[in-house]
Amino acid sequence: MNGVDADRNGVPRQYAAEGLRPQTLVFTLLGRHIAPLDVPVASSTFLEVLGRLGVSVQAGRSTLTRMVWRGHLERHRVGRRAYFSISDKLRRVLQEGGRRIFEAPVRDVPDDVWTLLSFSIPESKRADRHSLRTALAWNGFGLLRNGLWIAPGDVDVSAIVAKLDLQDRVEVFSARPSGPTDLQRVVNEAWDLPAIAQQYRDFIDEWDRALPPTDEGHLAPQIRLITHWQQLLVDDPELPPRYLPEDWPAMEAYELFLRTEAALSPQAHNEFVELLDALDHVPAT
Repeated sequence: MNGVDADRNGVPRQYAAEGLRPQTLVFTLLGRHIAPLDVPVASSTFLEVLGRLGVSVQAGRSTLTRMVWRGHLERHRVGRRAYFSISDKLRRVLQEGGRRIFEAPVRDVPDDVWTLLSFSIPESKRADRHSLRTALAWNGFGLLRNGLWIAPGDVDVSAIVAKLDLQDRVEVFSARPSGPTDLQRVVNEAWDLPAIAQQYRDFIDEWDRALPPTDEGHLAPQIRLITHWQQLLVDDPELPPRYLPEDWPAMEAYELFLRTEAALSPQAHNEFVELLDALDHVPAT
């Protein structure tokens, strides 16, 4: 790691603290640069990009291997060289993620319609429980009570539940509040709004600086920028504005994200193309 202070997984501590772990960085690389190509890409390309982000070769190789085990990537051998393509399952996730990343972080629901969801998953399916909770958070749900989740608007979770094969473990209701319910109190209990606002302010403090950078090119900052932004969206349920403080910083952060990404994108693309080693088709097995 050339003296870089890193955790036991080989991740620079400054990135680990932001949630920018190697797999998360690879997801960003896949969505922004590799998915549009729709061809297998050499491990050397992944490792070079991750190296520019401060991730060791060992940590990078381990990350790619785990992503194959989890069904995110498919490995192809050409002689002694390994190439990786995106699985159909992950491609759908990347498409949805890319759509949300570049949309404004607001969701104005005209009427007070809320989605309530409860589930009961045994300890033996802990991984399914974690996957469901992660998917719920990404789709705007907050934990209101033990086992009861809530999201603004009428949220269709049927695809999420079907994907995890949890149809018999989940109940979903579309609901409207009635007295004596105080919806602002409900919102404040389900989501830590001050913490979410602070994350947006931290993003602004981190990225409101002169560009382009002069010491590390454009590709690495672009990957970190998008990954950092995506991490904010995981925690933000995109509540209707009437339930948010007047000084809510999400739109300021969003506009900064778009400006910065646009400034980095052209040269980042050129840098990636220079590193790219790809096949023009999927090898026969």
